Amino acid sequence: MKTKFNSCFFSFIIFSMVFLSSAASMAETAETGLATGLPEMASLPGIKGETAEAMLAPYVDFLKKISSDPVEYMLSLFDKYQVVVFTEFLHPELTQYEFLMKLISHPDFAKKVRGIFTEVGSITQQPLMDEFLAKKTCDKFLLIRINRENTFHPQGWPNPNILNFWSALWDVNSKLPEDSKIGAWLSDMPWSWDNIKTERDYYLQEIVSSARDKIMASSICAQISKCQSSGSNKKDRFLVILNTRHGLGLVKSKATGSYGENTAAFLKLSLPGKVADILWNSPRAYVEAQNDQMSLFHLIGNGIWEAAFASNGNKPAGFSLKDTPFGKTAFDYHSSFTAENYEQAFDGLVFQTPISNFRSCGFTNGFYDDAAYVEETKRRCKVAGREWLDPALLSQDGNEKPFCYNDDALKFINEQVRQWSAKK
Repeated sequence: MKTKFNSCFFSFIIFSMVFLSSAASMAETAETGLATGLPEMASLPGIKGETAEAMLAPYVDFLKKISSDPVEYMLSLFDKYQVVVFTEFLHPELTQYEFLMKLISHPDFAKKVRGIFTEVGSITQQPLMDEFLAKKTCDKFLLIRINRENTFHPQGWPNPNILNFWSALWDVNSKLPEDSKIGAWLSDMPWSWDNIKTERDYYLQEIVSSARDKIMASSICAQISKCQSSGSNKKDRFLVILNTRHGLGLVKSKATGSYGENTAAFLKLSLPGKVADILWNSPRAYVEAQNDQMSLFHLIGNGIWEAAFASNGNKPAGFSLKDTPFGKTAFDYHSSFTAENYEQAFDGLVFQTPISNFRSCGFTNGFYDDAAYVEETKRRCKVAGREWLDPALLSQDGNEKPFCYNDDALKFINEQVRQWSAKK
């Protein structure tokens, strides 16, 4: 099926929507766009005045009693867990990677953590990552080469936030002795565009990708085992960065009725008691059949989390979800999965900034400068059944922009938050 995308949403939609459960859902979201129309607020649960404040109060009271800085909270997890999974929002969002760069730049991170696994980047390109980390200078072109060969996406992965993150890791390592440097391992499934020559080749690769989450988890576990057997570095802690549904813990698939179909869940099953799964505070990852053009902007708990943070002055925080009002919130993160509540799906939560402050990145400079590569993307689009999008035209709208990039989206988010206050 060929999908037509509006160029205005290229970097935000094409590279964000990998979490959708089907190509049809992705096509519908991209073709519909987010330009106009707000759902009626009556579609949210009826919440009024004092009732709303009474429901909000336990969340706010809890936040006022804790004082955990989100970076310090993340660091503390490595004292208890071998693996800490950070579940990000849509890939192109910038504030989450600014937080991650702050985390890995903390002096204690290198003392505790041996390596970082990223969902972005095929394991096939690991030799380029090894070369990048070994260089005496920060060679970003090697990172561009990695992302030009990204899985599934025939026009590559031009999001600069992940390149900036890897560059920040190189900078951290440049100040460390050799035996203390932090590793970086690409964890997405093996992928070679050179071997995908026909539409049938691409179709067969997509069949293999049905086991993508298990493949990623197996790759991560294998590398951890290799590190442990090498004995070259006594640190035995790892950070794993996964996107939305891949980071879900032991939740049940609505389609199959089975538990453990996401990468983080496979990790938890493979390393029992050794994995903590942390959610970056964000909108719900996937809202099914909303028909309101606002599917990216539905907040967790109909906005009660965001309202609680706002009532606490939007102070950054990181905390365990177990036995908290946040953890007991009914699970609504992803329409394809079920769980009793959020503490079943995730172990902890990190809040750094209001969702209204989220930003979407543009394109990596120089990503499409190679004419031969641009021609190759045309071939890849053809075998993948995708419409080729001219980078020269797309780059005109490729600059950083607010996540809530129109008034309707921002209004919808704000209304979800305001409904919890008697002062409306």
